[in-house]
Amino acid sequence: MNLVMRAGSAAVLCTALATSVAACNPTDPAKPAAASGTASAAPSKPAGPLDELSGSEIAQKAIANLKEASTVHYAGRAKDSGQTIDMDITLVSGKGCKGSMTAGKGSVKVTLIGTTMWLKPDRAFWTANGGNDPTVLAMVADKWIKTSKTGDMGSSMSGLCNLNKMLADEVGDTNDLQKGGTTTVNGQPALRLKATGDPSVLDVSDTADPRPLRMTDVRSSGRGTLNFTDYNSPVNLTPPPASETVDGKSIGM
Repeated sequence: MNLVMRAGSAAVLCTALATSVAACNPTDPAKPAAASGTASAAPSKPAGPLDELSGSEIAQKAIANLKEASTVHYAGRAKDSGQTIDMDITLVSGKGCKGSMTAGKGSVKVTLIGTTMWLKPDRAFWTANGGNDPTVLAMVADKWIKTSKTGDMGSSMSGLCNLNKMLADEVGDTNDLQKGGTTTVNGQPALRLKATGDPSVLDVSDTADPRPLRMTDVRSSGRGTLNFTDYNSPVNLTPPPASETVDGKSIGM
């Protein structure tokens, strides 16, 4: 498995896998106890909350917890066809999402509520994508474009908000995942996971209920990385003000 983050047409796809496992060496009961006055054996490492699970079991549990979260924020950078793509999205389970994506010479804010999507490209985006007509720019500059997530413009962005599609497309078989060393991600203790021969990495919280904290594709130029934070935090999704909105149908979008 690979961690691949693509966002051509703004669809985000990701995958992750894990590292080698270190095993404890229990003290040989046949050996005599250290004599008084000599260095005693180092105390055994306390059992970790995930010690009894395999790497693949941990990954499956972490992915399930991600999918079950009421909200989660993800942010990161990826490369697609030589283009750098920055994503900053908050997902609200069963309701929609909000955030932004920057690709090339422009950025787009997005809000999805149900099946209705609002997009707010900045002026740099419009200019870079052929929106040089002053009349058109006057209509859409600094405006939200209201459309459907199944429309031409909306469907190209809706992948940003579809966690199930992202995971289904890229996670695939987790049977080869192995446990690796511990690390810290954004101040949280984490366990590193990967597959044999695959340099991509999944860091999950080192807790009884693990959650993905970071996915990293070490082969991506600049190290493609996706961070997951703010699980189950309160989030409100509200439509943009009508005074700042243009109906996409009225301008052929």
